[in-house]
Amino acid sequence: MKINNINLDVGEEMQHLMTPIFTEAETHIYNSFEVQKERLDKCMSCQYITTERMCSECNCPVVMMSQFNFKTCPIGKW
Repeated sequence: MKINNINLDVGEEMQHLMTPIFTEAETHIYNSFEVQKERLDKCMSCQYITTERMCSECNCPVVMMSQFNFKTCPIGKW
C-alpha cells in the first residue's frame, strides 16, 4: 500500500481497512489543485520569492507549503 509516496507493508485486509481512513484524512490536510495553483500564483509574483521557490520571509518551500490547508502565508497573501 502506498500513501503519499510512503510504502506501507500491510496485509490485504489491513490495506482494505486503512485506505478509506487515509483518503478521508488527505481531504482534510491537502488543498485542492485549484487552491494550490492560486497560492503558488500569489507566491510566484511576491517580492519575497527566491529563485529556488523559497519564501524569504518564512524560509518555506512554497510549492510544498501551498499543498497544506493548515499553512498560511506569513504576510497574509493566503
